[in-house]
Amino acid sequence: MSSSAKQYDIFICYSSADKMAVSEIAERLKRRGLKIWLDEWAIKPGDLLLEKIENGIAGAQYFLAFISTHSVDSRWVKHELASGMSLEIAGKEVRVVPALMGAMDFSGLPASLSGKNCLDFRTEGAIIASIEKLVDLVDPERRVRKELLKELRRPDSLDGATFSKLCRYAHHHRDQTLEVAALKGLVQFPGTPAVLEITRRSLHEWGMQTIGTAINLLGKRAEDGGLLALTSTCLMDLRFYVQKLKEISKVIGPDALPYSFETVRHTSLMEYMLIEDALSEKVDVVRELQWHENPDIANGALLALWSMRQHRIGSVSLEINKKQLDAAMNFGADRLPGLTDLLKAGPDSPVRHR
Repeated sequence: MSSSAKQYDIFICYSSADKMAVSEIAERLKRRGLKIWLDEWAIKPGDLLLEKIENGIAGAQYFLAFISTHSVDSRWVKHELASGMSLEIAGKEVRVVPALMGAMDFSGLPASLSGKNCLDFRTEGAIIASIEKLVDLVDPERRVRKELLKELRRPDSLDGATFSKLCRYAHHHRDQTLEVAALKGLVQFPGTPAVLEITRRSLHEWGMQTIGTAINLLGKRAEDGGLLALTSTCLMDLRFYVQKLKEISKVIGPDALPYSFETVRHTSLMEYMLIEDALSEKVDVVRELQWHENPDIANGALLALWSMRQHRIGSVSLEINKKQLDAAMNFGADRLPGLTDLLKAGPDSPVRHR
């Protein structure tokens, strides 16, 4: 029977004297999504014990043998263990995994198990770690995914190849967990290229969690143009207008935003998207920001107004001084190279005012 055809992930072998502790562990494994064979769950009144046990062992991918001071003297445990070891030796795709519990130590392992890597279920911390190992063992794809997520979140090196890999995963568009991990890796790269890539991902319409993470990370990179990116794109996707201004306020202080923002921030999402007055109020806030003392915010506000007009987001009338706009364009190109190209291209699939 191939592992893919197995009915159970784990057959549990134990002494009845350890029943309470083992049953709790089995429940925890079951809650993690593993298919467990446990005698009290699998054997019904009238069943032939030996037949059910033998079928359970053969029908499981792993044979988990709990070794305690009780089980080493148990005839049933010895019988089950002998069956499991025989199937493993015969290559029947049953793998025996010893697990210590109670007062047993490694020196007390039966000779047939002494050469095997052994799990530890003797303390709560060890139980948690061993359950994780079993889940990874049964589901290797989960282990590979966990390793990939760790690699994306905490890259070992900040070289070009790693940067390119993180950019690919940041634009995965099928798995937000991978995208968020890649963004958290990208933000560790110094300089503006990482900020531009995070900005690029924030402009795609798919993945609310990913977009929210990108916006949050831009607020943490104010020194590399993060505020410029947030301000200049705040009118591109109306769903995230308030979040972007909130991230800006975390850096410059809430009192530094125009008073009119207090009215806008309490407007519901539906009102943002359907009511022309709500859009006008948002635009008014951005208009006021173009006079802010922070050059990233002031120039970003001009770029936001220009981008809104360029891509016909809403129907609010906008007049922009050409000289000021040219200066803002030059500022944006120098401060965050590539940003003005993103603004010219527009949002990937914007939520526009209707």
